[in-house]
Amino acid sequence: MGKGKKLVYGVGDTGGLTVTVNGKKIKAYNTWKCMLERCYSESRLERHPSYIGCEVSEEWKYYPNFLKFYEDNYREGYQLDKDLLIQNNKIYSKETCRFVPQTINLLILQRTADRGQLPIGVNYKRGSKRPYQVRIRVLGKSKYIGIFSTPEEAFYAYKEFKEAHVKEVAEGFYKRGEICEAVYNALMKWEVNIDD
Repeated sequence: MGKGKKLVYGVGDTGGLTVTVNGKKIKAYNTWKCMLERCYSESRLERHPSYIGCEVSEEWKYYPNFLKFYEDNYREGYQLDKDLLIQNNKIYSKETCRFVPQTINLLILQRTADRGQLPIGVNYKRGSKRPYQVRIRVLGKSKYIGIFSTPEEAFYAYKEFKEAHVKEVAEGFYKRGEICEAVYNALMKWEVNIDD
């Protein structure tokens, strides 16, 4: 790197490549920059602490390397995912990332902040003999699973339904040729853990 070269978020090197066309940032560059922002922007990490500890591989800090992966793998409307192939992964790299449809990305998203101290998928309903409730989103709509006496019972009902639903969605996407085999295999093995 040349002396005084400006790095993107202090770590990213564009390699001197053009990142705009007609005054607009190239989509591949925006994807790369957003990935760096999630890992290295202090203000972003304050707003989204779930990304604390995430990092970008040395190879991908160099934009031309990321661009090659992008050009070989990107599909219109798909999103870069880092923790489907390896659950709870914290490293963006060509080995750990794939482009997936937004539907898949949202399907496996963990909403830790939304549930407080309860296990994933479990809500507390005050004033009920069986106060632990489970609902899940299916095709954008809330689906009621049931009410339970303990958070553990509720979690295992959620886990069973969610894992079956993920497999069902994976089958559909794979049969239509909308996800690669690596993504399909990861979804078929995907598990919900009580401490997610």
